[in-house]
Amino acid sequence: MEVREDFLSMIEETTYIDKDLLKKDVYESEVNEIVKKMWGSFAIAVWHWHDKPYFLSKKRYFVLKVQVKPRFERVLAKLLKEVRKFKNGAYDDIKIKIEKEL
Repeated sequence: MEVREDFLSMIEETTYIDKDLLKKDVYESEVNEIVKKMWGSFAIAVWHWHDKPYFLSKKRYFVLKVQVKPRFERVLAKLLKEVRKFKNGAYDDIKIKIEKEL
């Protein structure tokens, strides 16, 4: 978690090196996992800052830092679009930051 003056970033790191995101079942499983992590991070933040509501009044971003094979980078845009459907006011935006492959 990163706290700045005007926003909070909930950062999750993951690796898609050994996962074939072009397979429908793998892709859907990853969408489910990201949504679980996203809402889990938000629930922990609410619990942690229950007595400091000004933290939760800041803009909130969920940042997924991924390591991925170059051939799957285009699939991440679709994955991001799918995950954004589930932010439901908990986050102002969902972002993906691509890290270099292992």
